[in-house]
Amino acid sequence: MSVPVRRCFRLLPALVLVTGLLAGCWGSSGTDQNATSDSGAPSAQDSAGIELPSTRPSAGTEASPSAAQSSAPVPGAYPGAGGPRPVNATPITAVYSGYAVIVTPSKNISCEFSDTSAGCGVMNYTDSKPYGSDELGPKWWVRMKSSASADQAEPEMVSRSQPPLSQNPGTPGQQVEYGTVVYHGDYVCASEDAGLTCWNTTTGHGAFMNRDATATF
Repeated sequence: MSVPVRRCFRLLPALVLVTGLLAGCWGSSGTDQNATSDSGAPSAQDSAGIELPSTRPSAGTEASPSAAQSSAPVPGAYPGAGGPRPVNATPITAVYSGYAVIVTPSKNISCEFSDTSAGCGVMNYTDSKPYGSDELGPKWWVRMKSSASADQAEPEMVSRSQPPLSQNPGTPGQQVEYGTVVYHGDYVCASEDAGLTCWNTTTGHGAFMNRDATATF
């Protein structure tokens, strides 16, 4: 009986050593697993705390440069017509007894502006008569409403028996070159190759005129 007991006592240190080694390996394995989780992809527990956007931001939330720019009220008209006076507009220099007079380089369109009345005439309409005639003759004059008018509606095409002031030697109109913007009071006119655009900055109404047609707004 003494021999087995001695063998058991001899085996005890070996068992203790093996148990310690196994415990060390188990702890090392858990440490490596945690290190991988910290340095690599987030664990399931960490991912649960991350809020992801429910929808992708729309690309149309910001206004495009073209949309931000002022558009023309009618096709062919000066961009921004109907709005405030452009910063590059200059005063009309040909003014006679309160009437400011302008004429396009082609001499086909002329305008007259005062505190009480305003309008533009398209001379070739007297022959082509695109808007017909009335008892006074062809409708060639674009009559505009003044800022003080009770009826601040769009301009209207009417006939007129008297010629434009620009054809009078005593009241020659200022020639408004293409690419030029002029004004008198509340009225602004922009001269371009495509035609002449004039409007009232208070009412916002005006017209785009050329030899083919007139579009009011």
